[in-house]
Amino acid sequence: MPDRYIHKKLSELILGESCEKTHAAIDAPVKEMGRGHRELYHDPISAGLIGLFEDGCKGAISAAIHIVTDKYANNYVSKEVLRFSLKMIEYTKTELEKVEKRASEKIKC
Repeated sequence: MPDRYIHKKLSELILGESCEKTHAAIDAPVKEMGRGHRELYHDPISAGLIGLFEDGCKGAISAAIHIVTDKYANNYVSKEVLRFSLKMIEYTKTELEKVEKRASEKIKC
């Protein structure tokens, strides 16, 4: 099962926001039910309503991303490939920001 980091980073990448409250609410039953928590709130209607209530329209879209991610990143290899890809995207973005900052400092008159 993908962890919160993966859900938040995918939402940030796709929507520009982590929609933390949406992911927390969808996965809230995990404390009581463990892996079986997906029986609750992991259908499109429930998740979409939770997302809409917690984070607005972006939350509803984030909820759909959450469900799809849970369905397809359901083993260790797929989850780790996704985690690595997100970390590389984050690293690349950070490095590009550093290069842009250095370039803009050199260009100043």
